[in-house]
Amino acid sequence: PGLGAGAYRAQGGGAAPVLIDGVWRFTEPVEAGASDGNLPSVLNGLGPGTRTYAEGYATPFYVEGDIRYHTVWDASPLGTALAEGGPRGAAGWLRENGYTHVVIHWGMLQMWLSEGNYGYDPRVRPETLRPLVEQSLRPMGRWGGQTLYEVRPGAGGAGR
Repeated sequence: PGLGAGAYRAQGGGAAPVLIDGVWRFTEPVEAGASDGNLPSVLNGLGPGTRTYAEGYATPFYVEGDIRYHTVWDASPLGTALAEGGPRGAAGWLRENGYTHVVIHWGMLQMWLSEGNYGYDPRVRPETLRPLVEQSLRPMGRWGGQTLYEVRPGAGGAGR
């Protein structure tokens, strides 16, 4: 009872990952491209001054750095930017909000978008994300269905 209550209280302060046995392997920072790196470790190794936007990424609680995500039931801020300004506008939105990296879990998006599933934001689909990726993001690595991208520098702003 005492240990359980302590773990419960610690979770409220954001310490849940350190309370899970073996999670240190997923949070210990490594540099991008490290052969033994997993995605959470690489995200934790991006360093100060970086900010990551996550789309379809289901385990952001392993990331100790600056990461923004939304749940499967919420509207996607990136979806709004894509709907209002197309790929150029979405790239501008990423830059204007200080995002240096984007992680997309393509496999999770496919699952969430499948018929009879969660009803994920319909503005965020592989066909709406691909032009953004091709025009404004540079791939840094892939882990299963997850890809980490660096936001390419460039002029932001709306427009298709």
